[in-house]
Amino acid sequence: MPRSMWKGVVSFGMVSIPIRLYNATESTAKVSFRQLCPDHHSPISYKRWCAEGDHEVQYSEILRGYEVGKDRYVIIDDKDLDNLPLPTAHAIDIEEFVPVDDVEPGLYYDSAYYVEPEELGRKPYHLLRRALEATGRMAIAKIALRDKEHLAALHPNGKGLIMNTLHWPDEIRSTEGLKGLEDEVKINPKELEMAKALIESLADSFDPSRYKDNYREAVMKVVRAKARWRRRRSSAPGERNRPPKPRDVVKLHSRSAPNLGRMQDPDQLSIELESFPDEVRPMQAASAEAPFSSPEYLFEVKWDGLRCILFRDHDGNVRLQDRGLTDLTADVPEVVKAAKRVPPGSVIDGELVATDTDGRPNYPRLRQRLAAGARMQDEIPTAYLAFDALYLEGRPQLRQPVIRRRARLAKAVEAGGHIFVPDHIDEDGVELFEACLERGLEGVLAKHKQSPYVTGQRSPFWLKVKAVKSDDFVVIGWTGERPFDALVVGFYEDGRLLPCGTVGGGYDDEATRALRDRVVELAAADSPLDPPPIMMRPVNWVKPELVVSIRYSEWSPDGTLRFPIFNGLRPEVHPAEAVRHRPRVVIGGHVRPGSAAYDLTRFPF
Repeated sequence: MPRSMWKGVVSFGMVSIPIRLYNATESTAKVSFRQLCPDHHSPISYKRWCAEGDHEVQYSEILRGYEVGKDRYVIIDDKDLDNLPLPTAHAIDIEEFVPVDDVEPGLYYDSAYYVEPEELGRKPYHLLRRALEATGRMAIAKIALRDKEHLAALHPNGKGLIMNTLHWPDEIRSTEGLKGLEDEVKINPKELEMAKALIESLADSFDPSRYKDNYREAVMKVVRAKARWRRRRSSAPGERNRPPKPRDVVKLHSRSAPNLGRMQDPDQLSIELESFPDEVRPMQAASAEAPFSSPEYLFEVKWDGLRCILFRDHDGNVRLQDRGLTDLTADVPEVVKAAKRVPPGSVIDGELVATDTDGRPNYPRLRQRLAAGARMQDEIPTAYLAFDALYLEGRPQLRQPVIRRRARLAKAVEAGGHIFVPDHIDEDGVELFEACLERGLEGVLAKHKQSPYVTGQRSPFWLKVKAVKSDDFVVIGWTGERPFDALVVGFYEDGRLLPCGTVGGGYDDEATRALRDRVVELAAADSPLDPPPIMMRPVNWVKPELVVSIRYSEWSPDGTLRFPIFNGLRPEVHPAEAVRHRPRVVIGGHVRPGSAAYDLTRFPF
């Protein structure tokens, strides 16, 4: 049971409620360091010294004094403070009740205290709490705490009351003198809409359990490692009696900072901190309704492959992971070998691709290669097209704008073999889109030049414009007497699973065999749709766990796909990610003649 730090009454009008106060917060993550002598590594101590008498004074003998003149003091003891002529010395004296929104938490709130009723005050305590809840008000009061009278707010908190001390008005500093607040800044409406969309993409309810202060744990890892090292050193022959040197330091050879330089001094310690990521879900793009040109964007070819994150740790080990966090390292040894060109301590975002006989990326062919694994690397070679850098040489790049990340990536990674860094163009998105159409490529990615990298999120700062429409859909059933004549597919919208048609073409023998096995495995007695739809012919329902890529010409007004063709299995995509993308309209500009758009559509592999 915690000890109360104050005992008194809540007083207003003729009502007095006996209560106790308890600290509502504590500093559990604070790291305390002792001050040590540089020669002996022993703690520094301070003596309370009387300058006039030239002698030490024990803490228990020290008096409290208020200076009223030069070298003149009035002695104040605890009894004087206990008998202060203040009504708030032993009472929370409520002055008024104000609307909750009238007090700005960011400026006025200070410390927090739980308010506990004494046995005799339980009924009036809960009566006050219920009344405050019903009226949407809080009590503004005064209380004397720790040698000072405080302004305070008393308000409901769950089943009880909480008290926050408030800053006095004269303790709040003015914003006068701060630069950049008074001038009116012109904001482009498109920029405002984009910023609002980014905020909405990261919006969530506040759950404090999701947040953790990692500072203490990071320091304690250093301390524990240092302690182990010193034990090993002290047990070594001839070292037991060696006094520690002032230059015995800890080298933070962190996964997030591997480039601090190798320390050759044997007295120095190498420690690895767990900050280098083990897994990353890539940033996703929203859909644009039509191609556009803009000087605020850079434009890249959207290659038809498998989105993968490439890791090369500080020891030089390479790992390749798709967006579903499946490890593909063993399946593509040619890419792993080429990734030695990536500097250690780096995390790269890119596309894994395989090409057809005309040299164009071909997703079904890539799936065939991944199903067979490394044994088909000569028949179906793959390449990794790197287009973004999350970490380079241990330094995080996520907060940097994409234009800077791209430049650093191109400088850090030596292209060649089975790894490349495709170029981009500025502004001329329409011409690049037309080049993609002419060459039969998937489309264009437009990235706002100032966009940061937001892992695992679909950001409006990145927009995809597809020359050939294709999306991911969930298999919800199949038609025919045995698996299968056609797949029944659907998508998620606002949490509901909705059907969007049947797909009867585009399957090769290998895909057909794989799909037959999966739909039999996922067979379900009931429809996964709520309510079940009226079907024109019998459907064999399956659990909505299998995701496939479908090419199609357009969406019909009734919400079904026109001319859908099977494009490939998507085991790396979670079913909940199979949503209908409502394209964003972006106002385009003109296209400059003589751009490099067509050069970008040449596949480098």
